Amino acid sequence: MHFALGQVAIALVVGAIPSAILGVLIYLWLAHITANFWLHILAVLGYSLLTPAYAYANTLYGHQLSAVLLFGAFYATSTARRPLPVPALLGVGVLLS
Repeated sequence: MHFALGQVAIALVVGAIPSAILGVLIYLWLAHITANFWLHILAVLGYSLLTPAYAYANTLYGHQLSAVLLFGAFYATSTARRPLPVPALLGVGVLLS
């Protein structure tokens, strides 16, 4: 019983929560690029439901965790002011490592 609860907790931390964060980051990035609300929603739903992201969010592979860290680094560099301050560059380095 405790083993199954551990698997659910790890799947939540490694797959489900990063998938939700990635959906929010995609939405925010598109909001930064364009003002079309329906394009934001369609892109997030398309990524979430029409790609293997949903399947990987329910497993322990870690693909979604890697995807959210990589997209987080991209989001931080694409929406930040120029030139990037040293703490922002360190944060991007942590996300990419």
